[in-house]
Amino acid sequence: MGATLTQRRRVDDEGLRVVKSCQMERNVYVLILCMLDGTIKGSTG
Repeated sequence: MGATLTQRRRVDDEGLRVVKSCQMERNVYVLILCMLDGTIKGSTG
């Protein structure tokens, strides 16, 4: 387990970066789907 605290911190930071990137991509994907679907504008009746 010879990892230093700095090395472990870098791994943790990189992991968070990947998770945040995936979340942002998913949010953009959902937003685009909603825009194409028209659900953001609401129902016209």
